[in-house]
Amino acid sequence: MNKKKSPPTIVDVAEKAGVSTATVSRLLNKGGPVSEQAKESIEKAIKTLDYTPQRKRKSLLQAPGSGPVSTARSRPPLAFVQLGLSPSSSHSQVANQLAQALQEAALAHGRTLVTHRVDDMSPSTDLTSLLGNAEGVILRTINDPDLTEEAVAWLKGWPTVKVLGGSTDDRIWADHISTDHSQAGILAAEYLMNKGCKQFIFLATTLAYDAINDRCLSYVRAIKKAGFPVHVVFQKEHSSSRELEKEYLEVACSYHVEANRAAWVKAFVDQYEGPTGLFVPTDLQYSMIMPQLQVLGLDIGNTLHAISCDRETRCLEDLDPMQATLDLHIQDIAIRAVRRLLFRIEHPNEPLARITVAPNVVQPEDVLNVKPPAILSSIS
Repeated sequence: MNKKKSPPTIVDVAEKAGVSTATVSRLLNKGGPVSEQAKESIEKAIKTLDYTPQRKRKSLLQAPGSGPVSTARSRPPLAFVQLGLSPSSSHSQVANQLAQALQEAALAHGRTLVTHRVDDMSPSTDLTSLLGNAEGVILRTINDPDLTEEAVAWLKGWPTVKVLGGSTDDRIWADHISTDHSQAGILAAEYLMNKGCKQFIFLATTLAYDAINDRCLSYVRAIKKAGFPVHVVFQKEHSSSRELEKEYLEVACSYHVEANRAAWVKAFVDQYEGPTGLFVPTDLQYSMIMPQLQVLGLDIGNTLHAISCDRETRCLEDLDPMQATLDLHIQDIAIRAVRRLLFRIEHPNEPLARITVAPNVVQPEDVLNVKPPAILSSIS
């Protein structure tokens, strides 16, 4: 019996036309310029191979365990690009969890995932050569407005799904799967109000990033709606800080801007008068200031209750007392990202998706009880 031939892929089209997969994607997505010669070659290859971008692959429709999955090495890889992140962000526990979860989710679909960290983009950056025959990109950035025009132009050549971060820049044509940062702020406010706090503070090194700003504003609005005073303390580290100050004035929130960490912590202590609720947008930032607060005599866990975000156990395990944190569900985000990218590769003209994953509060006693990820069994 003849073995049934699998449907052609975008890689087959690229090989037949003698161009890169990025060039084929640009033509299908209308995402950038393609020469007439390349266009003719691609259109001829599509006709010869009878390639239909909207055709779903059998492997994507197959439930886990219902049959063998093709080996990852026999299919084009996917790329995970961390673009313009600071070293602390690209090597954090969240980044490591995300990279591992993406790898496992890709393998569950018969794909390999190649990870790249690019500090910045310039006209001399040849990412097309770097990524080789990757069929699509999972992208992580911190602040889209900071992306150079070179980075934006390059991204137009690839099927792309952005993960984490705040809202996506309109210049980037990509699906976006992230934490619901506004819900994080609301959950933090509710947790601290349930602890009996009567005044509330948001403390952050910077508000320049959309994700941090979204967490802060939703926290402030929830506290103000409940009728309690709330104060925001942050460092003025970014050119956008001045614009953000206007937003906090609009929600009738008092704020304090400091230029360095010592003044930043002092400004918080000056506002402290228990019982106080403190929301710090990341576990890393909280772990840096918590010992300083204890040295200054603040009664953490009694008159000062705190919650942070990310569930980075590496940052929290040595703290005493432990505070609550918000779990971002990194594994769920990774599974959705791989699934969406495979869909985007085969459906380049479908409308973009904006998918948010709701975080949840992890009580102090449960912070370190992390269950092993079940990536394979979670994919359907």
